[in-house]
Amino acid sequence: MQDNFSDGPNNSKSAVQNNLKQLDLQFSKYEEVLSLLHNCSLCGSQLEFVYTIELPGSLIREEAKCNHCEIRIRDKLFNIQ
Repeated sequence: MQDNFSDGPNNSKSAVQNNLKQLDLQFSKYEEVLSLLHNCSLCGSQLEFVYTIELPGSLIREEAKCNHCEIRIRDKLFNIQ
């Protein structure tokens, strides 16, 4: 008599492994995006962020600079709503 469930656990294990590989790839991409946003594109050092509120226009200014390269990387204004 043949066991109909002999492939069940292996197929389930394979499906779980495939799902884990996909999640790992997604997580790697997420880490890559975070690295691009938080690290200097020239030297790879972590950026220093400063946030200031500009009240007359209800704006938040985000400034990012690299202390190692001594350059400003980002200067953005965001509306507060």
